[in-house]
Amino acid sequence: MNKRGTLDVQEPHPAVDTARIWWTKNMTSEKQAIYLESFSSCAIEGNRLAEICVETLRRWMNNEGVSDRYFLGLVWTIRDMESDRELVGYLINAIRAYTPKWVGLTDAEVLAYFKSGGKP
Repeated sequence: MNKRGTLDVQEPHPAVDTARIWWTKNMTSEKQAIYLESFSSCAIEGNRLAEICVETLRRWMNNEGVSDRYFLGLVWTIRDMESDRELVGYLINAIRAYTPKWVGLTDAEVLAYFKSGGKP
């Protein structure tokens, strides 16, 4: 019986198609390997989100079964991380535009400056 607002047992979540399209457009095998390594490193430290994501990504990469719930969680997490990376890139470029002495610095050097509390 289909209740309004409730998925049937075998019914896929409507958002999973959009998530798969995003994944296909954005997640190369190289990017998947990078995220697998990143999640693995965090999972070792007991990060619960990373524990779930690393196992979900491993199953996905090995063509094992991944439920909509886990796949959507993985895509949501990675999209957030990608969005944060874009924002940092925009900020760094803005800093360079207004601080000429930083034009030749790499992104890592600019970030290190701020992480150190503004000490060169």
